[in-house]
Amino acid sequence: MFPSEAVPAHATFVLNEERARGVPVVQLFAAGRAVGTVLLWISFFIALMMLVTNSAWAPTLLKREGIGIKDASLAMAMFNLGSVIATSFAGWLITRAGAAIILPVAMLGSAASVALIGYAAPSVGMVILLQGLFGALMGGGSSGLIALAAIYYPTAIRSTGVGWAMGMGRVGSFVGPLAVGSLVALGLSTAGIFVAIAVPALLAAATTAVVGRVKPA
Repeated sequence: MFPSEAVPAHATFVLNEERARGVPVVQLFAAGRAVGTVLLWISFFIALMMLVTNSAWAPTLLKREGIGIKDASLAMAMFNLGSVIATSFAGWLITRAGAAIILPVAMLGSAASVALIGYAAPSVGMVILLQGLFGALMGGGSSGLIALAAIYYPTAIRSTGVGWAMGMGRVGSFVGPLAVGSLVALGLSTAGIFVAIAVPALLAAATTAVVGRVKPA
């Protein structure tokens, strides 16, 4: 990690953090971590909800607008490619600029890009571009959330904190597709549904802006 540092052969490394006492889950809300934990859970819920909902419903919604399976598959491939590329840089960006700046920007950009997809159809080129942009922004944002959660919690409860936050994200990943299914049943337009998918990212922008500045006691 630090190639320029000379470490003696018999050096001993000691962790000076106190061992967490009691039930690990309860510790997520102790020592001033309650607000940050709740905000992280909301952020994870929204991020994974939007990612999975887009993957599950975009091909079907785009088909309603005249975009065939081949072109829809290309758009979804670009969505995943954008996510992979952005994930590689998420940690670096947060280190350089801070989570309180990078994550809200990613969430706001995600909201704008996914909201425009329904209006861009049936233009295949624009849909592919917007899907790639959405994948990069939300994919990178969700990876950044994992890094933020790992930094936020002390070593003794880090795995518990990240695990529970990811669990909240998994809840969002099945709530989102069910909600969109209800909107389709109600006859909402494709553009309206993509806007509905985008709206939660506005809340995530607010929660990530705050949690990036919250310091546990």
